Amino acid sequence: ATQPVHVLVDSVGGDVFRSAFQLVEPRGVVVCYGNTTRTDLSLPFDWGHARPGVRIRYLHLFDEMPRRPVGNDLAVLLRLVAQGALDPHVTLVGDWRDAEPVLRSVGDRQVNGKAVLVL
Repeated sequence: ATQPVHVLVDSVGGDVFRSAFQLVEPRGVVVCYGNTTRTDLSLPFDWGHARPGVRIRYLHLFDEMPRRPVGNDLAVLLRLVAQGALDPHVTLVGDWRDAEPVLRSVGDRQVNGKAVLVL
């Protein structure tokens, strides 16, 4: 994105987060829910002055799941995928009986997208 945004949802962190944060409008909302770069989350030195009123929230998915049932949400996502309205970005498919190569690729951060094990 190159245009200002009202909401930033980030799971990457690092330089991607810092760059994307520059596009958040004053009084916007930032939601971080991961850090795939495994680097410190840092903001530009003038973040509060340049973007007054911006709210930043970290969302831990496993903390949120017990608060409400996720079955309905998953059903909505599956329906959107089936309709072609949502691309789950599957980049690696492997056999459940030989899961080690897939799991290793995920653990080594070699998968940019979803990894699927077929039963």
